[in-house]
Amino acid sequence: MATKPFNAGEIARQVEVELFDDMGETSFAILRNLVSRSPVGNPTNWQNPASAPEGYVGGNFRRNWIVSIGVVDSGIRDGAGASAAVPLAEGLSKIESFKSSKATSLIIQNNVPYANRLALGHSTQAKPPWVDEEIDAALTIPGGQTELD
Repeated sequence: MATKPFNAGEIARQVEVELFDDMGETSFAILRNLVSRSPVGNPTNWQNPASAPEGYVGGNFRRNWIVSIGVVDSGIRDGAGASAAVPLAEGLSKIESFKSSKATSLIIQNNVPYANRLALGHSTQAKPPWVDEEIDAALTIPGGQTELD
C-alpha cells in the first residue's frame, strides 16, 4: 500500500488558513460585543439635559467602532442613529479582507474624542471595565479561548 508523501508546505498553508479564520471569528466577536454594549447618549439621563445640542441623536460612539488593517484609521463616521449595522458590516468586511491580506495586525478602535471617558465609566450605561469585559467575553466563544494550552 502506497502512502501519500508528507507535504509540509500544504500543512503550513492549512494551518495558516485555520489561524486566520480563528482570528477573524474572535475579532468579529470582540467587535460585536463592543458595538452592542456601547452606551448611547440619552439627554434625559444627563445632569443637564438642556445641554444636548439641537437635533441631537445618540449613537455616535456606537457607530464609530472601526476596524483597520495594519495601520490605525483616524477617521470618524458622520451620521445619526445608534444602529449597529454599519460598524458591524464594515468591520466584518475588513476582517474578511484581513484573513487574506497576510497583514500582521488587525485594529479595533473608536476615535470619537470622548471614547476614553466612556471606556472609563463616564456613562451610567456602561461601568468600567466594560471594554475589557466585552473583549474577555468574546475570547470564551468559538474562535477564541481565555487560556492557551
